[in-house]
Amino acid sequence: MRRRGYAPVLALLGCAALAHADVCRVTPTGAGVGAWDDTSTLQAALGNAQCTEIWAAAGVYRPATSDRAASFVILPGVAVYGGFAGTETQRDERRPALHRTVLSGDIGEDDIDVDGNAIAESAADIQGDNSYQVVVMDGTTGTPLLDDTTLDGVTITAGNADGDWPQNSGGGLFCNGMGAGSVCSPTVRHVVFSGNAGKYGAGMSNVGNSGNSSPTVTHVTFTGNAVSVDAGAMTNYVVGAGTSSPVLVNVTFSDNHALGNGGAIRNFASSGAAIVQPFLVNVTFAGNSAAEGGAIINQGTAAPLLRNVILWGNSATQAGHQIRNTNSATSSIEYSLVQGSGGSGNWDAALGTDGGGNLDADPLLGALGHHGGLTPTRLPGLSGAAIDSGTCLGAPPIDQRSVSRPQGAGCDIGAVERVVDRIFADAFDGTAFP
Repeated sequence: MRRRGYAPVLALLGCAALAHADVCRVTPTGAGVGAWDDTSTLQAALGNAQCTEIWAAAGVYRPATSDRAASFVILPGVAVYGGFAGTETQRDERRPALHRTVLSGDIGEDDIDVDGNAIAESAADIQGDNSYQVVVMDGTTGTPLLDDTTLDGVTITAGNADGDWPQNSGGGLFCNGMGAGSVCSPTVRHVVFSGNAGKYGAGMSNVGNSGNSSPTVTHVTFTGNAVSVDAGAMTNYVVGAGTSSPVLVNVTFSDNHALGNGGAIRNFASSGAAIVQPFLVNVTFAGNSAAEGGAIINQGTAAPLLRNVILWGNSATQAGHQIRNTNSATSSIEYSLVQGSGGSGNWDAALGTDGGGNLDADPLLGALGHHGGLTPTRLPGLSGAAIDSGTCLGAPPIDQRSVSRPQGAGCDIGAVERVVDRIFADAFDGTAFP
């Protein structure tokens, strides 16, 4: 099975979004100097219809001081970029690796922070009352929220979606495409979702009930997120009719956990009228855990397509260490490395449809760390099974660190393309992010 229509998305992944007409600069305090003497707060800029492009200087931003229901709400056509020092005059002067922009749900400023970086490395760091949802992308305004709506170069941390619906989902980011005519299909790029919590989809929740919630997520890492029910990192969810079919490219899911199902991702489509068909290309899953579907659970009629994906070292206490399909849900998997699958030569049909080129051999993944680029990654071993074993057909031209593909005889499986003669490459400055 090969899905059409994604080539333009993949071809543009390395390109910056077009500049918007009105740039507003923000700092955590709303005070700036020099070229940034006209700064505002992030909340104020998001509420200003003239601010169609927002530059966020380094620092920690919280949506409120005590109101758990407050979020940073990004409306259609608004682009938010982090990683500025607060002196730049051009967007391409920013250095997100050096100037970290953190969007935090720690409104009480009482979370555990041993290293002093204001980032929850795991959901266990959350203490007291945190924001239910740190960021909300709202596609229910009557104007479709499309790919020109952008969030780029930030860390989203310490959201805790433990409330009632819909504040029980998307502690880091809630992409709201619910309702007839509603669309939430933004671009989320160079973002780290770290240490968010909740009941469902701690890192990111894409809900398309009666509408469409299908973001493009690229060069992103989900780590240390955890839920008390399902979907440790991301949920793609439709009840009734509607669509939630995000595109995930160059993404790492590491050490996310669910007490219920889907340690990293839960794909749920209630019926045939619900279209939940995520497309995952060059994605790495490792160290995620759940009761069922240690990495991914597909429920109802969900039908994701996986290409060049690593699923290794994930665990489930009941069923499906790597992938669990229930009801009539299934996966289509090609050129991927799936632990326990038997590979294409001896394929385990419980995982879904074998599209060919699949392997069951150790990629020798290293620990999550700063290996260049703007988001942390897990490097496959140079003697591991992922090297040169993927397909370059439909693969993005660069990896999660912005290293060009291929570097060898073929494209590597997973989010990272290994470079033999150097440790890392960084499109900005070679400094670790976050």
